[in-house]
Amino acid sequence: MIFMRLSNVSLADYCFFIYFVLLIKKNVEMKKIFKLVLFFGVMAFGLSACSDDDDDKLSGIIDSIDVQMGEYTATQKFTYDQEGRVIKITEPAFGENGVGEVSYSFTYAENKVTVVFAEGTDDKDAETYEFKLEEGKAVSFTEGTREGKLVYDGNKLQKWVGDGESINIVWKDGNIVSVAYAEDEVENFKVFPYENKANIDYFSTFSDVMISGAVYAGIIGEKTKNVVLPEGPDYKITTKDGYITEISFVEEEEGEVYTTTVKFNYK
Repeated sequence: MIFMRLSNVSLADYCFFIYFVLLIKKNVEMKKIFKLVLFFGVMAFGLSACSDDDDDKLSGIIDSIDVQMGEYTATQKFTYDQEGRVIKITEPAFGENGVGEVSYSFTYAENKVTVVFAEGTDDKDAETYEFKLEEGKAVSFTEGTREGKLVYDGNKLQKWVGDGESINIVWKDGNIVSVAYAEDEVENFKVFPYENKANIDYFSTFSDVMISGAVYAGIIGEKTKNVVLPEGPDYKITTKDGYITEISFVEEEEGEVYTTTVKFNYK
């Protein structure tokens, strides 16, 4: 999933994922996550390696993701530890004070993952999310005075509950096909015949900073079997070695036409 925080710019609200995953919105507060959803889910961010030894085949590990929407360009960058876990993600933030940077930082401990979401390098209002794990899956979380829980059916995430609200997820044939948010808001997804096999589930269907952190950390259970994207746009998808390398689509809002291109760069 690609995430962008905007206050004065219309951009796709999802991203891939990322996931990411692409809905255009205006005047979004910086702290509100913005996913250009490529969406691709909530489960497959991958790094890929290219070398003379593997005949230039992709390994599935994502190094960075470039998003071009109209005149705006943004790059989301991933840093990993020696165990292949995501430890930092950075991306630009567009706001009233120009272009800055937002980041996710990850700390892994036994039965706990801590995710810090910050704007800039000295964010006194940085948000710290702590996830309690059971069998490798996040089952509860806290952030300041906020707390909540995650509910699973086997290894599939079914519900995310917190702050008196809940997100309900519907699966079919191994894929997420719809997500129901508060106030009867339902987002439906189209399943594509491409395996969701990159290292990070970038086809996430969520647009919340907290949930996105858990997705990037790979602690919300099973990922979708295939690539899934929000219903609506006519997507053009390019692949190599079975991995998604580019997704493009056109959307119109308030009489303006936006062409968005998302490129996945592998290690």
